[in-house]
Amino acid sequence: MGRTGLSRKELSRVEVMGRVKAHSLRLGEAAELLELSYRQAKRIWARYRAGGAKALQHGNCGRVSNRAYTAKFRAAVLTRVQARYEDFYEQANAYLDEHYLAEHNRRYAHAAVASADYHRRRPTARQLDEVFWLEEERVVSEDWVVRYHNRLLQLERQGRHWTPAKSRVLVRENEAGEVAIHDRDQRLVFRELKPSTALSEGRGVAPSPAPPSPILRRTLPPASHHPWRQGFQQRNSPTFFEAG
Repeated sequence: MGRTGLSRKELSRVEVMGRVKAHSLRLGEAAELLELSYRQAKRIWARYRAGGAKALQHGNCGRVSNRAYTAKFRAAVLTRVQARYEDFYEQANAYLDEHYLAEHNRRYAHAAVASADYHRRRPTARQLDEVFWLEEERVVSEDWVVRYHNRLLQLERQGRHWTPAKSRVLVRENEAGEVAIHDRDQRLVFRELKPSTALSEGRGVAPSPAPPSPILRRTLPPASHHPWRQGFQQRNSPTFFEAG
């Protein structure tokens, strides 16, 4: 039987559609975050509205493949392989030592030009710590939030350096679980946003407060003697005033 849970890709779609449902993200922005066309995002949004997160799961999830062999046949194959090749590795290693390696070295070995050791020095623990990181690219949203494995990382302003929205950043994670975000050679400061109650229920992130409405000025109708209320002929005819 195949997998029964949601994949990482499907979980990412569920999270983005949850933000669309909470009105904190528009569908066009969701399409850009998921790297899909607007039409594809629209179809995913329709499935999410109809059936929730479960509707975004692949239809073949949990089903047995039509090409799969029976459990009895697989057990029989494994039994035969183990019986026939049980000592295969021992025989192979013995053949290498007795027949192959000596002849191989005789034909292809060459003496070193110099006796100096040109091997690189073993890296320090600090250098190794900078190397062994998992790296993934992510897109910065309009509100400068980076999504990483169902986590929301809010970028902070660093002096004059400000990463543009919709740009790509590099998210790194080491074995200890430490997460770092880099924009080219600049390490970015961020804080993790705590998921709201709406997000835990699968409804997405709570929407940000709406900006204040602009002040509307009242438009007064023009006076009766205003030129706009006069006819075309009256506006084009010269006006004369009597001398005092």
